[in-house]
Amino acid sequence: MIALKDNNTRGDFAIVDNVIATDLTLHTPVYISIYGGNTQADTPTKRRPAGVENLDWWGNIYSVQNPENRFNSKFERALNEIPIMSGTLKKFEQAAIEDCTWLITKKIAKSVDATASIENAQRLKIEITIEKPEKIEEKYSFIWDATQQYLQEV
Repeated sequence: MIALKDNNTRGDFAIVDNVIATDLTLHTPVYISIYGGNTQADTPTKRRPAGVENLDWWGNIYSVQNPENRFNSKFERALNEIPIMSGTLKKFEQAAIEDCTWLITKKIAKSVDATASIENAQRLKIEITIEKPEKIEEKYSFIWDATQQYLQEV
């Protein structure tokens, strides 16, 4: 699949030697799952006109007949609505797990877990652990910077 890289906004294609890079890990699906936009879970049935930004992952438009396949980032919504405090860490973890549960449904993963921690008053770290059916474990860590309003890979 196409590799995404952090660009301090919403992610972009990773380019290596002037070619779009690919990635055999679950990094891209995890990134899109937790930070794919559409925080209101209201993907329109048509894209907005040219020049008007669509705030969800562009691939959602191909899920019109199967809304359960859309990326509706509960984690991103939590980042925008819930303050970063020790008492809210479980809410962030639960949102990230719910966003990635489709990996289990599609039998890509055996389990999904998330651990949130506070880096400082404006920065939340989320580590997502995916156990694949082959008992291979992959971990992905991101930091949300509330001041800059972006998610970056650790």
